[in-house]
Amino acid sequence: VYSFGVMILEIISAKENSSFYHIDDSSTNNLVTHAWRLWRNGSPLELVDPTIGESYQNNEATRCIHIALLGVQENPADRPTLPAIILM
Repeated sequence: VYSFGVMILEIISAKENSSFYHIDDSSTNNLVTHAWRLWRNGSPLELVDPTIGESYQNNEATRCIHIALLGVQENPADRPTLPAIILM
């Protein structure tokens, strides 16, 4: 489930988790940490690849990001099961 969440974040952002470096206040983060920061700041759509333009609905992109973040929660017990994700 964790890898599925990472894959969704990579698709939405067009960035690879393993090669993502975002320097913010002299800290380096991976894509998952960056996505969580944007979510907590109320700006998850900043994660969306800008080359997509306006060809997506905000609520659908936000929902995909939310599902991805549920899958990459730090505590594995808090993550939904794959069957639960499929029903989302």
